[in-house]
Amino acid sequence: ALPALGGPLMQNLIEKLTLIIEVCGVGVILLGMFKALIKSLKNYRGGLDQGFDEFKKTMGKSILLGLEFLVAADIID
Repeated sequence: ALPALGGPLMQNLIEKLTLIIEVCGVGVILLGMFKALIKSLKNYRGGLDQGFDEFKKTMGKSILLGLEFLVAADIID
């Protein structure tokens, strides 16, 4: 017999899925931070402004993607 949709098994599955998606979102933000740091250090030779602009652009993209994961997890939960 299949468990009811609102049963404890389904609730447990949703909680685990939510946790996985949240961890992915935080991971995307952290990886993006390291990627932004590396890219900005490479572009630092072009000047401080160019390196900082690259950092902001790359970090902004990773924050946006990570936040999309976190919002999706919040909606599921």
